[in-house]
Amino acid sequence: MNLRLDYRALLLVVTVVTGAACHADLDEWNGEHLDYYSSPSLVACTGTHEYVDRFVPFVAGELGVSAPTDLEYQWLDAEYFIRKYSGKHRGFARRRRAYSLDPFLLHEVVHTIGSSHGLNRWPFFTEGLASAYDPWLGTGFGPRWVHTPIPEDPLPDPRSEMTWDAEDIFYGTAGSFVAFLLNRHGPAKFVAFVQDLPTSRNMDKLRERFRDVYGIELDDEAELFMVGAPCEEGSTPIRVYDCAMPEIPMQEDAWFYEKTMDCEDEDVVGGTGSEKVWRSVHGVTMTLPTDGQYALHLTTEDEDTFVQIGACFGCPWEPRYAAVGAGNTALVDLDAGPYYVRILSESDRAADVQVLLAPEP
Repeated sequence: MNLRLDYRALLLVVTVVTGAACHADLDEWNGEHLDYYSSPSLVACTGTHEYVDRFVPFVAGELGVSAPTDLEYQWLDAEYFIRKYSGKHRGFARRRRAYSLDPFLLHEVVHTIGSSHGLNRWPFFTEGLASAYDPWLGTGFGPRWVHTPIPEDPLPDPRSEMTWDAEDIFYGTAGSFVAFLLNRHGPAKFVAFVQDLPTSRNMDKLRERFRDVYGIELDDEAELFMVGAPCEEGSTPIRVYDCAMPEIPMQEDAWFYEKTMDCEDEDVVGGTGSEKVWRSVHGVTMTLPTDGQYALHLTTEDEDTFVQIGACFGCPWEPRYAAVGAGNTALVDLDAGPYYVRILSESDRAADVQVLLAPEP
C-alpha cells in the first residue's frame, strides 16, 4: 500500500505558538510525567489520563532519553479553544505544553518531550519525530505504514522538504524518513544529530552535520529511503505505543480476547462532550509463535466497533497488519513475533467485543 495523502489535512497541527496558559476554569489531573487539564464540559474515559501520562516514558525510552516530569496536556472544548487559540487548528504545542480539541492527540505530546531535550530545531525533523511515534497517523495503524515503497513508484524525495516551514511539510514523508533513520541507525545518533542542527536551514550545513554524526552521506540515505532499503539484522524496531500494552497469551494454537468497551473502565481511553463523542480505545499485545496465514474475526453487536492488529517488530516500511469490522473476518499472512491488538469503539457505548485470531488450516 502506497499512500499519497496530505497529512497536514489529517493532523492539522501547529507546532510552536505563543500564549499564556490559564488553568483556573479547567479540571485538573496530576500524573507522574504530565498534568492533564480539561474543560469542565468534557468527560475523559477513566483510562485516558494515565494513557497520555505513560506515553511520555514510552517515547523517552524508545529514544534513549530521560522522561520529563513537568509536561502539560490540555483537552479543550471548541468554544474555549477557538476563543483562546483561534487559528491553531485541532492541536498545537508550545514548549512543554500541548493543547488539543481531542482527548489524546499524542503527536503534540511528542513535541513537548522533544522540547525537553532540544529536539525541536528544524520543523522537518520535529514533525517527523512526532509523526514517527504518532499511533494514529494516516491509515490509523501507526507510522510504520505511512509509506510503503514499490519499485515502480518510489517514495517522495525527503530532501525537498527538509528546509520547509512546519505548515508546508507532508507529515507522512517526514515521519517515514525519521522512522527510517531510527530503524537503520538507532535513536542515539538521531538525537545527537537534531540536537546540534544549525540555526539556519541550510542544506549544505545539514549534509555536513549528517556526515559528522552518521558517517555517511545524507543524499545516499535519502535515495535508499525512496526505494525501500532492506531491513538489516539488529535494526531498531519503531514500535507503536500499543506495543507497550499488557500481553494476553495464546490459547493452544489460537488467540482469543474479550472486552467490554466501558468508558468507566481504567483501561479504556476516550471521552465524551456535550456535542461530540470520541473514539474509545483499548489495546493489548500478543505473540504469534509461527509464520502463517491467520483469520482475524471480530464478534460484536456494535456496527461501529472494529479491531486492528499490527506488528511490533521488523522494518517500518514492511506492512504486517490487518483490520476487521463487526461480524467480519480478514485473512492475513503474518510472521511470527509480537503484535498489538487495538479495539476501537464509541465512548458513549459499552460494546461487548470478542476477538479471535486463529491459523488457517
